[in-house]
Amino acid sequence: MAEANLYLPEEEISYICSSCVSSKRNERKWKYTFIVSPGSCLTCIKCGKSIDTGFKREKKSSNHTSSHRCDVCSMTFPNSSRLLYHSYDHSGDWPIRCWICQKGFPILSLSEIHCRLRDTVRDFYCHKCLRHFRANVCPGIFTVHCEKCSDGLSSVKYVTS
Repeated sequence: MAEANLYLPEEEISYICSSCVSSKRNERKWKYTFIVSPGSCLTCIKCGKSIDTGFKREKKSSNHTSSHRCDVCSMTFPNSSRLLYHSYDHSGDWPIRCWICQKGFPILSLSEIHCRLRDTVRDFYCHKCLRHFRANVCPGIFTVHCEKCSDGLSSVKYVTS
């Protein structure tokens, strides 16, 4: 019987002895509760020993409250801020936008990170003529062309060597 419990780590509730819990404590998907159950016949899922004191191991719930559920796509979120940020994906009504690539951001700090990356001069190779050039480009833009091959509509800021 102990052997069967060793191979069922994904059960909703299982038990683990005090000596085995230290190596498993930082698993994020589990919640541990100390238990004392004299006379009970509980089995440690790690070592298979019978225990009457140890830890009850429960799977953390992946369901979030319905108050943090998106009305459009029914996705759930751990808090109202994440739900708000997600709602911008549906509406396209971002509070902050990059003036070059028009990418939207829910908070200023994410926009600032984008701008720092955009303002970093990097080396590129033109996707048409394979010529090497240096430029500032918004992150997430992968197809870039040199000044000669560009149609003039791109958001690339060319840098002379």
